[in-house]
Amino acid sequence: MTRTRIRCTIAGILLLAIIGLFFFGCKISVGQNDDTPQQKYFSVTSVTGNGMRIVNVAFDNSVDRDTAETTANYTVKNNQTTTVSVQTAKLLSDGKTVQLFLNAGMCNDAISDSIEIQNVQNQDKTALVNQEKYLFKATDSAVPAIFSVEALGSKNIRITFTEAMQGTALAAFKLDDKVLKSATGTDSSTDLYAVSVTYPETNNYLKALITFGNGLSVGSHTLMAGANNQLTDYNVSADGTAIPNSMTTATYAFSVASDNTVPLLLSVESLSRTKARYAFSKAINMPSCNAFFWSSSPSANSGTAAVSAVKITDTVLEVSWQSEIISSSAYFYAGSINYRIEDFSGNPISPLPSKKLVGIND
Repeated sequence: MTRTRIRCTIAGILLLAIIGLFFFGCKISVGQNDDTPQQKYFSVTSVTGNGMRIVNVAFDNSVDRDTAETTANYTVKNNQTTTVSVQTAKLLSDGKTVQLFLNAGMCNDAISDSIEIQNVQNQDKTALVNQEKYLFKATDSAVPAIFSVEALGSKNIRITFTEAMQGTALAAFKLDDKVLKSATGTDSSTDLYAVSVTYPETNNYLKALITFGNGLSVGSHTLMAGANNQLTDYNVSADGTAIPNSMTTATYAFSVASDNTVPLLLSVESLSRTKARYAFSKAINMPSCNAFFWSSSPSANSGTAAVSAVKITDTVLEVSWQSEIISSSAYFYAGSINYRIEDFSGNPISPLPSKKLVGIND
């Protein structure tokens, strides 16, 4: 009788556990303390070369920006033997892909290359990729081209290339058959003045930003790119000798819309005691980190200035301070008289400064 009762009791416990798991999502742990932290699965899904200078590392989950953008966490070897240094590491807007821009040293051959990744954590820092080696091939068999051209507001054009470029001088471009010049002056029927090229744009080596100081008229425009063999890639031979490919001259149509809407500060999220994420209502031109400060006062015009600002997307920035904010909450400000925050049409943020009261996360 006793054995029968014990068997019935065990069977009953197992039945209740199964019912609880099915209906209530309860977790059953065997031989493990419930307080033991659970490490999330985190891995590299692909490593791909793009031309001779870019390697894209894709992860299966969102990545911690600090460890992802630490160049020392990546060891790239040409033909798996010779180390090629990483110049920059850029976490792209999807939050899962890191774009590595390499210094010279890769060869355009059929031999597989390698990358070792260490100390890269996922976004919530519960798992990491450490001392793992992956194979890829750095090759370049195509002539560089432009993937897209888009107007940003009424003063900027963003160009997306198919691979990293060496030459991005003004001489490589014309707009509406007009010559682009960096000197200040009044635009004419043949020349556009106060024009500049920023490349790479915020450390993304596939993107360039052309800024027109005098602005662009509303309506349709045509950009010609590749003139004078000024746009070249980083192609090399099998022994590493430079043999860059020049982009074929082509034209790209785009339109500029009227833009008088001012950007607004939508939210500020505390990421830690030294970092916050700012979100704006529209795309903003990259401002100085000095445009961001925090204060305990709800009516401040200055305070503790940030030491860095990183663009996550056109509307989101991560801003960092050198010292920890020790209070439980603070006012986070954006924009000042001396350090403006503007959209790509030159419209300033309103009100100036803008602020949000935010609780501080550890």
